[in-house]
Amino acid sequence: MELREDGVQHGRPGAVSTTHVAWQSRNDRNIGRISVARRGSADVRYVEGPGFNPDMFHLLGGWVVSGYPVTLEQRAPYAPGRPLLARLSETGETVEVLTHCSSAVTTPDGSLLVRGGTLDRDEGLYRVSLGESGKPVAELVASTGQTTAVKYLGTSVPDTIAFDRIGQGMDLGRDFSRVDTDVWLTLVHTRTGERSQRKIWSTDPTARGEGYRNGQRIGWRWDGSNPVNPLKAAYDGDYTWEITASPDDGIGPAARASGRFTVNRPAAPHDYDGNGTPDVLMSNAYGRLLRADTNRTPSGDAVQHVLGHIPQVGRGWSTYDRAESVGDLGGTPVGDVVGRDKSGALWLYQGTGIGDTPPSWDG
Repeated sequence: MELREDGVQHGRPGAVSTTHVAWQSRNDRNIGRISVARRGSADVRYVEGPGFNPDMFHLLGGWVVSGYPVTLEQRAPYAPGRPLLARLSETGETVEVLTHCSSAVTTPDGSLLVRGGTLDRDEGLYRVSLGESGKPVAELVASTGQTTAVKYLGTSVPDTIAFDRIGQGMDLGRDFSRVDTDVWLTLVHTRTGERSQRKIWSTDPTARGEGYRNGQRIGWRWDGSNPVNPLKAAYDGDYTWEITASPDDGIGPAARASGRFTVNRPAAPHDYDGNGTPDVLMSNAYGRLLRADTNRTPSGDAVQHVLGHIPQVGRGWSTYDRAESVGDLGGTPVGDVVGRDKSGALWLYQGTGIGDTPPSWDG
């Protein structure tokens, strides 16, 4: 279609309705815009600004309907989701017609058929026409059955997880209506307050994710190691989890869900932090009591020392000439320690199960 503005011929996109004509033009900064005029009038109005695409527009009467085609599979920020907008050229009134669109054509009766979606009616083929109020409205003609927003559908995480050695694993999966997402998983151990956050899935090939996809399920295989320090075994007790799935195309809000589960580990001798593996106690020349954690090999038949931070768990232990790990004497799930002072008196120090929080055993 060839249209003219001020005597200059254009071979650029254009649109015609029963009352108006529109064509692509440029402003004095050479930025694209949409020029609109009532048929038979020399008064030209301009439609431009965020959301209005001079390369894709249609007319419904005097309303310019425009948008940036985006499919649900396109990644943001390269193709951010933008709504299909309509603006009345003569007043500037603007309405949002659809949350996003991927294509649009004008029908013989002057209405539009648009492939797109809304957050409340989801994906499908929509007919866009002027409603009783004189404003563009979208009517769903046929649904594709796909949701426009990312929706959380459920979880496969059990209420209780049993780990008796680090080599055992558990799949923690969540189901979503869309998997073209960036998914973050946060785990918090209730007793210690340790918090870990990791990206477990992304459709960006350059992004690093620790999880897997199986159909509509995004999952992460937990091998039983501590989420904060993988060299250690995970603590037993209660955990809370939170999942966030953000759409890659920016269409719609992120889906969020949360829950809790319990890790059960069998009691282990000399275990002072409740992670199911033996700990080694030692004191230095300053009377400080230190605790070094150990971990079992994946086969479970050997113990290996965990390198790194060795926390201080007590002070004043130069008072004692002997300290002994004696197991559970105080009725708690973790072991206790007995110290013998120089007079031969025995002192009992109950384990707290929070071995990295000094000072738990002050002499």
